Amino acid sequence: LPDGRPQRITRQDDRLEYAPSVSPDGRRVVFTTWDAEERGHVWTVRLGSPGDRNRAERLTAVANQYANPVYAPDGERIAYVGGS
Repeated sequence: LPDGRPQRITRQDDRLEYAPSVSPDGRRVVFTTWDAEERGHVWTVRLGSPGDRNRAERLTAVANQYANPVYAPDGERIAYVGGS
């Protein structure tokens, strides 16, 4: 961050967000969420201008327990652990 102050990049106040991983080009972050009712998902969000932030895109269709998402070295794929 240019001024050294943290900035919020998501708006998901109703669930736990964890295990972030930055894409190799530094333009996106992938992360997982969890809440007791809806379970979890894997999400990605673009970094950059304020208009790009806060628009997280859900990558998983089925709620589950997901962990440790990470971008492939080429940035084209994302791997994560899923369980039940």
